[in-house]
Formats: sequence, structure tokens, C-alpha cells
Amino acid sequence: MAKKILVVEDEASLAKILKFDLETAGFLVKTALNGTEAYRLVQKESFDCLVIDWMLPSMNGIELIKKLRAEKNRALFVMLTAKTSEFDAIEGLGSGADLFLKKPISNRELIAQIKALLGHFKEEKSNDDDLLTFGDISLDLKQYKATIKGNVIELTKMEFDLLKFFIINKEHALSRDAILNSIWGFNYDGTTRIVDVHVYNLKKKLENSACFFKPVRGVGYSLLLK
Repeated sequence: MAKKILVVEDEASLAKILKFDLETAGFLVKTALNGTEAYRLVQKESFDCLVIDWMLPSMNGIELIKKLRAEKNRALFVMLTAKTSEFDAIEGLGSGADLFLKKPISNRELIAQIKALLGHFKEEKSNDDDLLTFGDISLDLKQYKATIKGNVIELTKMEFDLLKFFIINKEHALSRDAILNSIWGFNYDGTTRIVDVHVYNLKKKLENSACFFKPVRGVGYSLLLK
């Protein structure tokens, strides 16, 4: 089944071109010209991915993502912006975005990166390996559900995939580059702080777990048991 994408872009001409290119690539696409319109659309139907410009009228991209994440929306959020500082990237990712891309970016490259990310979230066939555990954490790989001591924790798709990668490689030091290449599916052309932000978000959600992330100086992180 084709993935559904919502393009949130206030420049109508750019939104129209991106919609055409995404549809040519096989996606089902709708557009919104501001954050409020996008929010209303998401309340009516579900999307697999939202491509969101930071600077939007009525509700900017940061506000939109924060609002949707607070409502437990688990779609993939890709933020596009002309902002270029590392602080901006951290703020964008900290809001709940899965990927932060700097403008200008070709639609061809954007589509390739969306495909790479969505490729991690294909529904898996049922088998004996649908349950992955470490300590008091359990991941249901078929339903994309995570629990700590039997209690469900809300994770974004990216956070789920990242936690899965750490559990598979539990107690091993994982470099930021290895995490980027495995989880994001391509050589990310930007700051490796994207890993730090996502790990930080996961750490907060695992506060009640016996598992914890240990920083490895000059390398990255490892997932250990207390």
C-alpha cells in the first residue's frame, strides 16, 4: 500500500512541485499551506510522513510538531528550513522531528531520504522473533509497541527503531556514525548531534527502566543494565 505524505509548505508553487514529484515516486500526497490547516488535516486522517517547513503562518513547524507529538502522533516528521546553525538543528530535533534538512535541497534527494527512513518502518511478517527484550524492556516488532515492566511507553517510529538497534547490540559501544548509517539509512549530511538528541529523548522515556544509556567518550553510546 502506498505511503501517505502531508506536505506543509506556505509557498504554494513549491508545495505543488513537491506534491507532483512525491506522487511520481509512488506516494499519496496532500498539501497544507499553514500549520493550522495541517493540524486539522491530521485530525481527520492519518499520514505516514509529514514534510514540514519551519517558517509557517498561523502555527510554525516547531509548534505543529510539538502539538502532534503531545497527542501521541507517531508519523515520521521531516523538517525543512533555511536555518543553518547547530542550535537550530537541535531545537528542531528536540521538538520531535525525526530528520532536520537544510534548504535548499533537491526534491530528488529529499524523496530518497524519505524512502530510506520509511523503509525501516515496513510491517514485518509474523514470526517467532516478533518480541525483542532486554532487562525489563520488551519490543513488539509487529505492532511497534514498547513496554517497561509491562507498561506501554509512547515512542515515535524513529525512537522505536533506535531502541531496537540498541537492544540488538546491547552492551556494545555504538558510534554515532554507525547509528546514523543504520537507523537513518544513508550518510547523513549534517551534525551528528541528531543522535544525541534522539538518545536524550529516549533516556527520558526509559527513566523507570533498569536499562540505561552510557555515553562512551569519543565514540557514542551503549545500552546497559543497572
